[in-house]
Amino acid sequence: MDLRHQNVEVDTQLRVANHGGAEAASVVWCSTQPPARLQVFLAEGGGGEGGKRKLRGPLELAPATPEGAPAGAACVVAALPEGAALAAGGAADLEIRETFSHAMRPYPDEISQVARHGVLYEGALHVTSPYPVAAEETIVVYADPPPAEEVEDKRASASPLLNASPREGALAAPGSVKWGPYSDLGAWSRSEETLQVRWIRDKPLVYSDRVVREVTAYPWTGVSERLDFRVSNGGAKVRGSFSRFHHLQGGFVKAINDFNVMLPREAADVYYRDEIGNISTSSVSRDTAVPSQNLLPQGFGGLEGTVLNAVPRYPLLGGWKATFELGYTVPWGSQVQRLAGGRHRLTTLYGSPLFPATVGELELRIVLPEGARNPRLRLPHGLTGVEVSEDTKVTWFDVHGRPVVVLRGKDLIEDHRVPLTVEFEYSMLWMLKEPLMILAALAAIYLAGRLAGADLSLVKDESWRKRQALKQTARVLRDFTVTVAKRDKAFKALEAALQHLLDTGDFAAAERARTREGGALSGLAEQLECTAGRVVGPEDLAEGVHGDLLTGISGLLALEQSKEALFLSLFDRKVEFVRAKTDPLKIEAELGADERRLRDLHEKFAICTKAAELGAQ
Repeated sequence: MDLRHQNVEVDTQLRVANHGGAEAASVVWCSTQPPARLQVFLAEGGGGEGGKRKLRGPLELAPATPEGAPAGAACVVAALPEGAALAAGGAADLEIRETFSHAMRPYPDEISQVARHGVLYEGALHVTSPYPVAAEETIVVYADPPPAEEVEDKRASASPLLNASPREGALAAPGSVKWGPYSDLGAWSRSEETLQVRWIRDKPLVYSDRVVREVTAYPWTGVSERLDFRVSNGGAKVRGSFSRFHHLQGGFVKAINDFNVMLPREAADVYYRDEIGNISTSSVSRDTAVPSQNLLPQGFGGLEGTVLNAVPRYPLLGGWKATFELGYTVPWGSQVQRLAGGRHRLTTLYGSPLFPATVGELELRIVLPEGARNPRLRLPHGLTGVEVSEDTKVTWFDVHGRPVVVLRGKDLIEDHRVPLTVEFEYSMLWMLKEPLMILAALAAIYLAGRLAGADLSLVKDESWRKRQALKQTARVLRDFTVTVAKRDKAFKALEAALQHLLDTGDFAAAERARTREGGALSGLAEQLECTAGRVVGPEDLAEGVHGDLLTGISGLLALEQSKEALFLSLFDRKVEFVRAKTDPLKIEAELGADERRLRDLHEKFAICTKAAELGAQ
């Protein structure tokens, strides 16, 4: 048993002999609890000490319920390969590899922040076998052996053993404990006996309680993946308050300070955030070697190669949890292969991309493009316990929705990160759907705007002609008032220039303002004349349709022209009076009548404008 990692790895070398009278084509194997991963191999050669054994397999497994099995035992029957059946009196060597998750638990359940972290493992002392056992022994490796100089100096190892039971027959060696050998054990005998190992392990227990992965394949955007996961520290809970000072001092590492996420080699637009927002204290490295125990088969190397070193916003101590969201995008051609007959093959990975982490529940949603048909999932050989279903997801510009292949699994480890493929029928003509829908939407908006201002009257009688003349006159009046407002700004600029002349005596500035604003008034006067000419058509004038409105706008134009002429005349005369230093009383006497006339023009223009607006309604 290897306890050096948070997932317990049990490697059993088994030699079985057939003492019956018939040939045996299978072997039954039982565990005290269901393993997260179980593989059975047939071992050939290497019978002597130090000899190399050639493994055949893994063998095909099927659930089994042998008679007399204790409660809670998980049993399978391993079919021996063709030509390797056990003849009567024959023997064969098997190698069984089991991995158990959540098999370790903190001991004690609560500790202080500065205390060392104890871990307890409890498992079966003897093999749970339906066959009589002639001899067996158990070796538990809980830590790497200390350096040779430490052994010579008789110092404690880096992970000292606290206790182990049963005490009888337990031989302590650097980093390991041994029980046995035991002999002449009957079938199912003493299977209820357990062993316990308690030792110091200053490492966090990293668990992912639930991981939801959504892989979306779409030709326009490529293949994108979004992960929602929660990371928890299954170590002993911290008793008391958390001190960041003690944490930064180093020492015994019991917190989750970071974890690695394996992404495809061409991953881009990587984001990593929690409930608060983006987390920037992370790094992405390219062309990084993946863990040696997770090398992918040849041809799938592009599915890994980028490593995100994700750093939580705060260290996760024992019992603490945090939820994260992560995503990235890769080009369409990097994970989707075009096959003959209009079929495509999407390749992705099952399991969780987090290292190290043990997943309690996994939901993998593979979203195919809209229009994809007949999806066919191909799972790797030996991958069991996977629930497969289908769903539909509706997103932007979708009509029928996108087909979704849903996979669910429980109690997963790093070894479950294996390639899987989904083949589906898809025509690339579906790519034209979204551009056509966007063009159709723009055309609809344009037509709606045109129809909103269009005249849909079928009968164009006298009443229709009056309404049309009224609308045209209202538009002309609006344009007329806008132009008049611009002219008023020019008048105010001339008044400001005149006041500046009185304050400073700068005649040059007054002349420049007169030239500039006079030219602007002339141009705006031409605009007024053009606007007034668009009131109604000649046919309407002949019949007297809205002649009063035309007369009103013509009157406004005349008033504006009179106002301009009088204002410019007053401006010029005031400049001359200032230049000649005329007595202010004389100026008031000579210009008083024109000033009153200008005010009357302003008032009359406002009254006529109001009347024209009422007439156009």
